[in-house]
Amino acid sequence: MAFREIIGQSRAIELIKSYYREKRPHHSYLFLGPRGVGKTTCALNFAKLLNCENPLPDAEPCDTCRSCEAIDGGYHPDVQLVTLPNEKRELGIEEIRQVRQSAYTSAAWGSWKVYIVEKAEVLTREASDALLKILEEPPERCLFILLAPNIADVSPTIASRCHIINFLPAKKEEIASFLEKRHHIDRELAFTFASLAEGRPGFAITLASDEKMRTVREEIFSFLLELEIDMDYSLRAGQEFVKIANQLREGEERDKIQQCLLFSSSFFRDLLLLRLSGDESLLINYDKRNKLKEVVNKYSLDFLNAALNALQRTYRLLQPGSNVNHRLALEVMFMDILGGR
Repeated sequence: MAFREIIGQSRAIELIKSYYREKRPHHSYLFLGPRGVGKTTCALNFAKLLNCENPLPDAEPCDTCRSCEAIDGGYHPDVQLVTLPNEKRELGIEEIRQVRQSAYTSAAWGSWKVYIVEKAEVLTREASDALLKILEEPPERCLFILLAPNIADVSPTIASRCHIINFLPAKKEEIASFLEKRHHIDRELAFTFASLAEGRPGFAITLASDEKMRTVREEIFSFLLELEIDMDYSLRAGQEFVKIANQLREGEERDKIQQCLLFSSSFFRDLLLLRLSGDESLLINYDKRNKLKEVVNKYSLDFLNAALNALQRTYRLLQPGSNVNHRLALEVMFMDILGGR
């Protein structure tokens, strides 16, 4: 995906292009914004632009040269995406040692070496210290791009060595329009997916293209519609929730549960909105409005508020790096929800 195809990040993209036009970009950048907003795509395009053999006049990579195609394919010898290993919750010293060993060697294709560090917020203390040493004495023609949700999640000493670019949530209308044109989704569903994405085009595209993700959303919705307001059901509710979440294809069980917590929050948020205003146009799950209207009077305002608070609290507890037992956290959450009326 070229810069011109990235949704809602024109300001961030223009900053990146301005650094490129300077001919000597800074050695390290920190891209801040929620997951799915376009940080990784922009970082890869920056790497393409720096290494492109035939850059276009508007500071766009050509997307057809050997270098651009290699970066798109994930096999460019001088561009490395440093990701969190599946079995780990933190980026450790081993991953950064590999970066350090590679960074101080010459570029294989004689251009820029680029290291894109995803989830910089979960670097261990040792890994942060090792990365800081590289940033303090950066090799020639070597660029580091760190990705994180918020500045507060990153070591202050590392953040101080980086030029910061903020990625803001995209507008719902922009995301919906993209889904209609590129994924041929009808307008109502496009706006539903755009609302669920909360400004994250990447997540909206996943909803549009991943049948399993859509199936899980449907099952979570059905599960919540039939939820028994009974404390004795709380343990079984947690087990059923995990079973549905584990149908998702990507991520650890914890990540899958977090996604289903977001689906669930949108359900209770819509019910609360209907109780308070009755305005269907503001619903996130607009395609489910008829089912929501059927059950809205089943719940009190106190219950809906308590349910939302419990869901949001559990979501925060399951953030990357947390040692909380996620299944136990779900049991406690459902005890809090199902003990209400």
